[in-house]
Amino acid sequence: MSGNGAQKLAESVLRKEFRRQVVADPARALAMVEGLVFSLHAESGYVTQAALESGVSWREIGRASALIDDAGILLCQAAALLLGLSAADCAAEQEIVDQALAECDGQVGDEVGELSGEREPDVWAAAVDRFWLGARPGSVGA
Repeated sequence: MSGNGAQKLAESVLRKEFRRQVVADPARALAMVEGLVFSLHAESGYVTQAALESGVSWREIGRASALIDDAGILLCQAAALLLGLSAADCAAEQEIVDQALAECDGQVGDEVGELSGEREPDVWAAAVDRFWLGARPGSVGA
């Protein structure tokens, strides 16, 4: 079987299993999405050496890794919402999008905050805290 044929077969099997789990066990379907996201992140580590050898800077590699992280979080969030499972709130999602857009605009929020001695509140951490406490947005630490 050619490489392309093997890839199509693997994708087909994965899609069928995911559809089966969506109906049978939504939590397991979400775990499949999380596993896929984790695998993407883990595999991106292998690309670093090739990127360096082709002249990609460490800054761009870091930026790419951060975007993979952000995209993975948003993908898991979307899957949880579509499966009717618990997910963090919209403020956390917006924070991730804002950070990614700021990076694309050439802004470096964390570095500027560190230099000035000021740090923005960690919206994602606060959302995770609310999630684990089972609270609604605005009821913990607000």
